Amino acid sequence: ASSTPSAATLVSLCPAAKGELRETLRALNTSDSESLKRDLHRIGRMGPEAAAAAPAIRQLLNHKDGYVRIHAALALTRMQQSSPEVIQAVIGGLKSTDPGLRSFAAATLAEMGPGAGEALKILANSLEDRDGYVRLHAAEVLIRYEQWSYRSLETLLECLTDKDENVRWLATYSLAELAPEAPEAVAALAKATRDPVPKVQ
Repeated sequence: ASSTPSAATLVSLCPAAKGELRETLRALNTSDSESLKRDLHRIGRMGPEAAAAAPAIRQLLNHKDGYVRIHAALALTRMQQSSPEVIQAVIGGLKSTDPGLRSFAAATLAEMGPGAGEALKILANSLEDRDGYVRLHAAEVLIRYEQWSYRSLETLLECLTDKDENVRWLATYSLAELAPEAPEAVAALAKATRDPVPKVQ
C-alpha cells in the first residue's frame, strides 16, 4: 500500500468542499485509523452532498489499514462516487484473512447493488466462508440475484443452525425479510421458535 497523504494534502485535493465537509476533511488524522474510520463514516452519511470530498477519500483506498480502505469505499459508494478502484478495495477486503473485514466488505457490497459487478462473483465464494457472519452477509446480498438466490437461501437456512447464537438470530431476521414466502424458510423459521436461546425464537 502506498503512503497516506497528510490532511492538508487531502483538503487541497478538494477545492469545492465547503463548510462542515471541509472542516471534517481538515480534521482527518491520517495516522489514527480509529478516528479516520469515524470521520469517513460521518462523511459517508452526508451522501451525494459530500461528493466534493471524493478526491481525498479516493486517496484513502490505499491506506495501510484494511478497515479504513473499506470505510473509504463505503463512503464513496454513499456519495455515488463508485469506481473500479472502489470495487477493487472491496474485493481486497473479501480476500482478507480477517473475518471481520471480510464481513464488512460483504455488507458494503449490499449498498453497492448491481454496480458491484465482478465483486459479486467473488462474493459468491463467501457463501462457503468458514465464518458464519461472512456467510450470512454474503447470502443477504446475493439472494437478490437470480443466479445465486437458491444457494443464498440454502446458506441462510444453514445459518439457522450455526453454533453462534447471534448468527442464528440474524438469520431469522434475514429469512423473514428476504425470503418470507419460500416454503423452506417458513418451515425453518417455525423450527427456530424452538431454539434454546430466547432472542432467536
